[in-house]
Amino acid sequence: MAGKKDTPGDPELWSTIIGWLRWIAHHILYLVAAAILLTIAAYSAATFAPETTRSLLCEKLKFCPGPGPGPGPGPGPPPAATRPRVIVFDTAYPGQAYSKALTENGETNAHFLAQQLRDRKLDAIPAIIGRDQAARDNFLTPAPDLVIVHRSTFDPKDLGTGDREIALLIAAAPKTTKFLIYSRKPGTDTAYAQSLAARGGAPGRVVAIQLKTGDAWSDPDQIKLLLNEAESLLPTASPKAA
Repeated sequence: MAGKKDTPGDPELWSTIIGWLRWIAHHILYLVAAAILLTIAAYSAATFAPETTRSLLCEKLKFCPGPGPGPGPGPGPPPAATRPRVIVFDTAYPGQAYSKALTENGETNAHFLAQQLRDRKLDAIPAIIGRDQAARDNFLTPAPDLVIVHRSTFDPKDLGTGDREIALLIAAAPKTTKFLIYSRKPGTDTAYAQSLAARGGAPGRVVAIQLKTGDAWSDPDQIKLLLNEAESLLPTASPKAA
């Protein structure tokens, strides 16, 4: 007896087809999600696995993404170095400025030198005694690398008390701070610097320079002499000007 032949109008066949279509429609989201997850898993395994495993996955799955990421960015460039900090002490007494122009403008040697040092990319701050009494007490915060002191800062009328005050200033400074003392007075030399260093407990951290009399800042060589000496005392000395 011949078997029953399915025809396009067979209700049983159409019922089966419709059932499968309903099942697929009901589960299509799950099927798509599963396919996506499998793709991601294969990509991740192939990307992050060691080279031998990645090669095997490429061969079997025919899915071969590029090599995994490197170790990542390094720590980045080092932070910019902090510019050396210089405090420049002077008196507000007008007769002690080494330039008539400074006196006429109400400025001091400290203002002039601080600007010269800033032109050399240093962090220089003038501290004027007599105009800013807090300057002496506050100059230690943050600790300066170098303190430049006009010898007449604490004794503008030359009464003989200035060196004692400078020695006290040196004694109060951090052990890393160096001092440069300048003056037109005779005897502002190595022996004088050593005497101040001994009194202030700072051996090897005090240097003295004697400048010429008169308007010292009108002579570029005098300015260069002091600025070059100052830079040589800093922790990272800048190239000296030619």
